[in-house]
Amino acid sequence: MNKNNLKNRIFKSTMKIIGNKGLANNSLGNSIKKILVKSSKSNEAIVNGCKMQLDENDIMQISLYDYEPIETELVKSTVKKNDITIDVGANIGYYTLLMAKIGAFVHSYEPEPNNFKLLSTNVHQNNFSKYVTLNNKAVSNFNGISKLFLSQNTPGEHKLNYDRFQNEQFIEVPVTKINLDKINFAKIDAEGTELNVLSDLSLRVAKRVRTETEIGNHPVSVAYAAVTMAQQIFTDIKKTRVLLIGAGKTIDLVSAHMQSAGVTSIDIANRTISNAARIAVRTGGSALKLSQINEKLHRYDVVISSTGSTLPILGKGEVEKACRQRRHKPIFMVDIAVPRDIEPEVQTLSDVYLYSIDDLTEIIDENIANRTKAAEKAEQLIHEGTLNYEQELRVRSSQDLVSRLREGAGNQRDTEVAKALLRIKSGSDPEQVIERLGRDLTNKLIHPPTIAMRTASADNKRALLEYLISVYDLD
Repeated sequence: MNKNNLKNRIFKSTMKIIGNKGLANNSLGNSIKKILVKSSKSNEAIVNGCKMQLDENDIMQISLYDYEPIETELVKSTVKKNDITIDVGANIGYYTLLMAKIGAFVHSYEPEPNNFKLLSTNVHQNNFSKYVTLNNKAVSNFNGISKLFLSQNTPGEHKLNYDRFQNEQFIEVPVTKINLDKINFAKIDAEGTELNVLSDLSLRVAKRVRTETEIGNHPVSVAYAAVTMAQQIFTDIKKTRVLLIGAGKTIDLVSAHMQSAGVTSIDIANRTISNAARIAVRTGGSALKLSQINEKLHRYDVVISSTGSTLPILGKGEVEKACRQRRHKPIFMVDIAVPRDIEPEVQTLSDVYLYSIDDLTEIIDENIANRTKAAEKAEQLIHEGTLNYEQELRVRSSQDLVSRLREGAGNQRDTEVAKALLRIKSGSDPEQVIERLGRDLTNKLIHPPTIAMRTASADNKRALLEYLISVYDLD
């Protein structure tokens, strides 16, 4: 028994002992892994019948067990000889070698230099250079240069998108777009940027979802619903003056939504003035104490309150006084607090539009139902988009065949025309030459389908025969 087989058996026995959590999540497994890795004097292994030069200490554990068995079986059962395939995020070449061994032609992409060096070594030492095109590049939805953020854990987790939980160390790598038109099989492992690789599909479908559904038209948060209602009350909310009472997360969100809507005058009132100032700095407004609200309430067109107070902050009397000072110009008020910050009696005032958390909840429930319907429509559009894209790829893949067919027919035409011209120059009757030209050209063009029909009939291939009958309208 060779060393790699022995290591494999030890590993599988270990897995039976520690369960299905894997080596990385088990201290016993980690210890045994270290022993097994250190016992190997070489970073070389035989994997799927191919020699592989592994990364340092075989961090991805390719040599220790059946690596990604489900994915491996999928490739083996799907990829055929002479298929055109791509391996995006090839790493050290596990899937590249697997597809090349089948006899497929592989366009292999790996941006990280050390991984690419091992990838190149593995391709060359297995004599797969005629099958594999090596590309030391990342793949995305643009051509240019990008940062590749390097993982501290494994060489298989480098990514183009920055992850705050990951090392900030990066290198700059070339990035390319790829044409998926003539690809029979694509393996894409781009650490979260897979849709960028498939951007053509994703952008088209996303546009349809956005324009043909109302998935983004129904607010489902209290903060957003409050701002949306304010926009319905005022024809131009950008010109309104807004007072937000409180300094918690809800008011923080309301202020952000108000700014997104174009409101430039947003003041914050709170019991703790420093907390109010924290938000006011971002809104460009003023920070007020709760005690200042009564004397300044008449200045505001919109008042939205969300505090933790056990007693109302605004009563009917204070609001009525503000209405008189505003010469009965309407005030829009939203009370998001539980218990209420604004006395319910305020809604009896003719110049005040007061909405409570209950009103917003009803709106949100209705909007959730509308979003659910929109999501179902979006799901249907995504399914249709995927089917259309697959159909488009099949159509594009046939373009080469169509071109070759036209080229072949054109060559036959040119040959027969040249023969006809020679006959005319040598003194043959032009009318007879033209008749012969038509006859010879027709015979050559219908020869392939004629042979196909005879073969289909002889081999009882009814589907092919019926298809040929349909193509040539022989019913």
